[in-house]
Amino acid sequence: MKALSLWEPWASLVAIGAKKIETRSWETRHRGWLAIHASKTWRYDSEEQCRREPFARTLRQHGYEPNTAIWRQWGSVLPLGCIIAVAYLDRCFEFTQNVTYEFPDGCRIVLAEPELSFGDFAPGRFGWVFPHVYRLATPVPCRGHQSLFDLPADIEAQVRGQIGEVPS
Repeated sequence: MKALSLWEPWASLVAIGAKKIETRSWETRHRGWLAIHASKTWRYDSEEQCRREPFARTLRQHGYEPNTAIWRQWGSVLPLGCIIAVAYLDRCFEFTQNVTYEFPDGCRIVLAEPELSFGDFAPGRFGWVFPHVYRLATPVPCRGHQSLFDLPADIEAQVRGQIGEVPS
């Protein structure tokens, strides 16, 4: 199974189904299931991002409550350095100036809030569409990598043990 590392809070937003489109500077031909990996490093600007809306409200609605007793409030509650979900990559397309995208198969994507706040939809960037996501009950520790990477067999077995058979 392929995997994709994301910084927090974006990894958790995908895992809870609040972020359906991951924005990237590069496209991929891969289609199918991807393990979503929350990067191990907590970035200083991620703490500030989590305090802004709609990030704070969305994370709280899904059970993430910041630890106000410490400086790294959100970084203490969001998972780091682990696989937290499996998402189905349905399509990848390049953004233009439009907010509505029509595809030959009848799919229609309209960019609106809060999705617009969760990504960089500038022209020339790419949207990776995740219509189906399975959040893992127990995160699986894993080392991440840049770009798409293959999960080690033992990690994949742990992930599959939690999700069972996913539809193709």
